[in-house]
Amino acid sequence: MRYTRWRERLTGERQPIPAGYRWENLASPTTEGAELDRHYRETLRVLGTRGGMLGLIFEKAQNRIQDPAKLRRLITLKTRRMTRADLDEFVAPHSRERLPGRRNRARH
Repeated sequence: MRYTRWRERLTGERQPIPAGYRWENLASPTTEGAELDRHYRETLRVLGTRGGMLGLIFEKAQNRIQDPAKLRRLITLKTRRMTRADLDEFVAPHSRERLPGRRNRARH
């Protein structure tokens, strides 16, 4: 949130992501379980209907995280400083490819 205010003051540009659909909204401790899943899906849908580059990025976005606890963990990691090991924890199990810079391992 601090970064958003700093960016707006520095560039004079407003935040392109509408209020209510930002990371800090998803990170709210009052939103858990099925409600978190619903809000995340709604966020992807709303951002996909925006114009410009933001709409293009989110146009066909889908939530493939079925477990709300894992979604909560990912959001928590996103809102703090994420390390490559943190990201590997989520990407590797859901993808055959590893992050760039890592050797691809063949699955047996």
